[in-house]
Amino acid sequence: MIPAVIFVNGPSRCGKDTFGKHIEEILPGFQYKQASKILKEQTNALYGRSDLPWDFWEDNKDEPSPTFLGLKPREAWIKVSETYMKPTHGQEIYGKLLLKEMQASPKRAYVVDCGYSLEASPIIRAYGADNCKLVRIHAEGRGCSFKGDSRSHIVLPSVESFDIQNNGNKARFIWAIDRQFGRMLQQMVGGT
Repeated sequence: MIPAVIFVNGPSRCGKDTFGKHIEEILPGFQYKQASKILKEQTNALYGRSDLPWDFWEDNKDEPSPTFLGLKPREAWIKVSETYMKPTHGQEIYGKLLLKEMQASPKRAYVVDCGYSLEASPIIRAYGADNCKLVRIHAEGRGCSFKGDSRSHIVLPSVESFDIQNNGNKARFIWAIDRQFGRMLQQMVGGT
């Protein structure tokens, strides 16, 4: 069976983790994967802090840090990605690394945090566009935007796309996920 993949896309703090973790919780066939995890691990290692968990900086990602020699963690991640990794290894590098990780421990389905169309390309080629969906999360009402970020809402021309709003509280967002995607998600993992 070819795994199903849902790419989840949106600005920082819009609810991508909530979406991915909720799907993983209610449908055990799904596993949540974050392309940014690889980048953040690389950046921690580059600055001599591979001892830190990859998500250590999440609550302070927009504050200058001595660890990153005065850069904000988000700035350090962007520099590593956009100045070194992508120019050296190509625009699809994080998709290729994520695909390698996915293939090392195969699951029936994945929710993949995706910030760039080209990150999705290797995964779409491996699993087929018919086995992929794209969910874009919008949370402008909560002040979430791509301002100061190198990412944006993406379009994957060969992949069916959906948009969901997250402008309320967490419980309301989870209710909207279940209402809008519940049946589709169950079908993707072969449920009823």
